[in-house]
Amino acid sequence: MMTRDQLADFYRALLLPGDLCFDIGANVGNMTRAFLGLGAYVVSVEPLSELCDQMRSEFSKEIKVRQCVVIEGGCAPAKGYGTIRVSSDVTKSMSSMSETFYDVSRGNGDHWDTDNRLVVLTTLDALIEQHGKPQYIKIDAEGMDAGVLDGLSVQHVDLISFEYNTQPRLVEIALACVDRLITLGDYLFAMLPEGRAEFDGPALPADGIKARLIAQHRSGKYWFGDIFAGRKGAVCLPQSR
Repeated sequence: MMTRDQLADFYRALLLPGDLCFDIGANVGNMTRAFLGLGAYVVSVEPLSELCDQMRSEFSKEIKVRQCVVIEGGCAPAKGYGTIRVSSDVTKSMSSMSETFYDVSRGNGDHWDTDNRLVVLTTLDALIEQHGKPQYIKIDAEGMDAGVLDGLSVQHVDLISFEYNTQPRLVEIALACVDRLITLGDYLFAMLPEGRAEFDGPALPADGIKARLIAQHRSGKYWFGDIFAGRKGAVCLPQSR
């Protein structure tokens, strides 16, 4: 995980003061804090009530001046209700509504609490209708990233990031995210492996990033992190030399 200073430096190259960001799967608000520190407006969506309360306390000043909105719930292809399995780690960061993610992670030795909770679901389209079109959508939904993107039909959001994991069954989620995004705009894709403070190589077209995901999957040395999709002409992702 990047330090606060590293997060600020990384996103300063991608965001401008006054940009609107959606933090989908905000957890304890680490990314929300970074975005607010850069002068962005932030809509933070988090399914767990205790984490929402924590963010509302920490960001009370920003909420008061309408720089930040904290929404308790999740994002999905359609409005409705879902069930989230609450993880046992301190920040509950592995909590998930994805059965695939749950099965794979449990096989890796991760643990979950016994309390499953009902979550109110909205869509990215509904958030845009209410709050406006964002410059950046950050998605960290523990296996639900493709489902979150299925709730987006608005074209040409400048920057979108989603999680990737090249383990069996999970790599298909990242591939589905790429396939969905190329229906929504002309994007280039760059990898940010977990723990890194800079992109791993130049931005690639959809076929190139999918080939990297598949190659990492087939290598048996599994990787995870985030993939950033930047709209051509709007966002400067790293270029090949």
